[in-house]
Amino acid sequence: VYSGLVLDVLNISKDDSANIIQTTDHGGDNQLWRLKSFKAISPILKTKEQSQFSNNVDPNLLKGDEYFEIISKNSDKCLDILGAGGNGANLMQHTCHGGDNQLFKFLGTSEFSTVIMAKHSGYVLDVAAASKDPKANVYSWLLHGGKNQQWTLIPKSDGYYTIRSVY
Repeated sequence: VYSGLVLDVLNISKDDSANIIQTTDHGGDNQLWRLKSFKAISPILKTKEQSQFSNNVDPNLLKGDEYFEIISKNSDKCLDILGAGGNGANLMQHTCHGGDNQLFKFLGTSEFSTVIMAKHSGYVLDVAAASKDPKANVYSWLLHGGKNQQWTLIPKSDGYYTIRSVY
């Protein structure tokens, strides 16, 4: 049984360095994310449903060196890995600056899930201690293939997504 929990800016904060956790999906703006591409591509969309994706980009179709800023609807700030990355480097939001610690690649693990890899370190978003608890921390960790490192992007309105834990 999967947790069904989603990425969330803790306490609906709009501040730099606000922590990112997983929690119950309530549909708030602090749980909605848009993707800003750092490489122009024009993927061929396979179905009508895929045309719902932001900028017509379906992360499941992406290949190669495509990186994205992941931007909170609530704060207009980017997901950001603290410092140089590595095991346990915290995931937070911060004013977008286009640095490699704010750029992420989506690597499909199946038709329905992806891992989200930070450009600066090559480490991936990971639910701490493989927790299924609401308010569990999310940080970077070396890719090991566990379900606590797998995510599903659920399209919402206006080009935003909910990022749901597969674990």
